[in-house]
Amino acid sequence: MPVDQLVHAIRTVAAGDSVLAPSVTRRLSAAYAPQTGRTPADEERLARLSEATVKTHVGRVLTKLGCRDRVQAVVFAYRTSFATS
Repeated sequence: MPVDQLVHAIRTVAAGDSVLAPSVTRRLSAAYAPQTGRTPADEERLARLSEATVKTHVGRVLTKLGCRDRVQAVVFAYRTSFATS
């Protein structure tokens, strides 16, 4: 892990937040998110979204919510009952 990432992780934990690797986030999502069953039309629509487009939208959502990262956004969603388990 690069030093700057390690320092960021230490500061994040010291501030009372948690640090999760993206692989852990994916496994948690897979384990606890409801399976909706995508249709072929859904797959086609998703195929049109470039990675850059998705990153732009995620960045804007994080900015509007005042969240530092996706984990904070998920915590915010659950805390405000926007998302439920």
